[in-house]
Amino acid sequence: ESAVPATEGAVNGETPKTTKVSLTLGVGETVKITMKGAVGYKTSNSKILKVTNQGVVTAKKVGKAKITVTDEKGNTKICTITVKKAPKKVKVNFTKKTIKKGKKATIKVSFAKGYYSNKITFKSNNKKVATVNSKGVITAKKKGTCKITVKTYNGKKAVIKITVK
Repeated sequence: ESAVPATEGAVNGETPKTTKVSLTLGVGETVKITMKGAVGYKTSNSKILKVTNQGVVTAKKVGKAKITVTDEKGNTKICTITVKKAPKKVKVNFTKKTIKKGKKATIKVSFAKGYYSNKITFKSNNKKVATVNSKGVITAKKKGTCKITVKTYNGKKAVIKITVK
């Protein structure tokens, strides 16, 4: 297979399309950028963003840069990535919460100005009492207590005590 540069214009009578995406990462964080039929990945500033031939992007230092992905038809995806400092701590909108059985509550995560984590995981230590999904929505299942751990890509944590009534 040969790669067709985006600058060559129409391929098989089709005009190449450009998709634009924005993303924020913390220094040291990685993310995979995908595009069907991708044949090339390029960074606009290798001091800020490193990209592999498989589309794995690593944020190297604070700043802003673009990753351009090209497919075999000349279509491009331009991902503008803002890189902030790796978080030193995680802020959540509550550290204790009482929820009635069957009800939901949402964890809102924030960071100090200039710090960020794109990847945030949520985990319940007792899924029989309460579960939490990847967006931070807690669902109270049965009476009892549990802890929800919120974690960033660089291992910073916040723990929330949940009581279900």
